[in-house]
Amino acid sequence: MRSLALVTTLFAAALLCAQGEGDKDLEKLNGVWVPTGVENGGKKVPDEVIKDFKLTIKDGTFTARVGDTEGKGTFKIDPMKKPMTMDMLLETGPLKGKTQLAIYELQGTELKICIGDIDKKERPTNFDTKNKPGVVTFVYKKMQ
Repeated sequence: MRSLALVTTLFAAALLCAQGEGDKDLEKLNGVWVPTGVENGGKKVPDEVIKDFKLTIKDGTFTARVGDTEGKGTFKIDPMKKPMTMDMLLETGPLKGKTQLAIYELQGTELKICIGDIDKKERPTNFDTKNKPGVVTFVYKKMQ
């Protein structure tokens, strides 16, 4: 009986630690991000294409804006997984209601997100997009 109580306590403690890590990362993600580089299917997206792009994150929601076009959604993260995971639910646009599976890496003011091909419903396992059509890696710098 004691070992069951110990296992239950350890499991609960692990869940609390995971939640705490998620809250910390979620807070660090809040702000305005601009891309410093984007790669799609192994090819660099030209800087002139991404120059008007801005990503705003606030408490599990995001707004992606390119010029006058805007997309919104919500996301959940799991910083305990390796690589860390992000599930994004799109709330506007032609993909409204769809979930994109992604991985992310957060180091100081740099955020890297690799989004899987929405049609394949597979999460990327690394940030390499070479020979992976529909897989896109964004590298962002935090502005605010």
